Formats: sequence, structure tokens, C-alpha cells
Amino acid sequence: MQHAYDFYKPNMCSEYPVVDGKLSVRCYFKALDQCYLRYTENGKLLYHKTLFSLDDIDYAIFHTPFCRIVQKSLARLMFHDFLCDSEGESCGGEKYADLVKFRQVFFFFFFFIVFFSFFFFIFFLI
Repeated sequence: MQHAYDFYKPNMCSEYPVVDGKLSVRCYFKALDQCYLRYTENGKLLYHKTLFSLDDIDYAIFHTPFCRIVQKSLARLMFHDFLCDSEGESCGGEKYADLVKFRQVFFFFFFFIVFFSFFFFIFFLI
């Protein structure tokens, strides 16, 4: 969990809070990722499985600040399962067939973030 000023009320006389929508969505997805990672780790230990995924869950409940975030959250969890599945490219063809082309996107994005963070750090150090 992260303390962020994505939704707060700096002026108590005002009727409405200040909302930073993009930061709020980022915090939501970061919390979702961390919760799902911990949940799958506990599921592996509890059920003595090597891979615990959405297939092992009967239902999921999401906080719904706006309508499309539930669909995006479920898609994000499925993408996490795809990345964690060691047989992601060759597992029966049907389950992750549409996601195979995005397997390298995650790794490219990670490399991009690390590279530019390093460049940004060096640039401001000098």
C-alpha cells in the first residue's frame, strides 16, 4: 500500500475533494499487482501447487471507482498469469493464443524504464 495524494481534501470548506485521476489509477493497479502476487504465493503454499492462477479462483471482487476498471483489472490479472506461466507460448494454444504476441512487450517496457531511469539519474547527477 502506498500513501499518495491522489484523492484528498486540502480545503475543508470545499464541498469536493481534489482528485488526480492518473495517479489514482496507477496506485490502484500497483495495489492490485501486489495483492495478486501475494494471493498467488499463498495459494501455491496452501494448495501445494507450482502455478496458482485465475483458473483456481471461483470469483473475484474488485473496488469499482469507475466502470471500465474492473475489466482492465481482470485483463491485467490474466496477463500476469500469462507471464508467470512457464509454458505460456506452447500451452495448448487456446488459452493464451491472443497474448503470445505481447510476451516481449513486458520485457521491452521493463528495459525501457530501467534504461531511462538510469539516464535520468546520471543526467541530473552531473
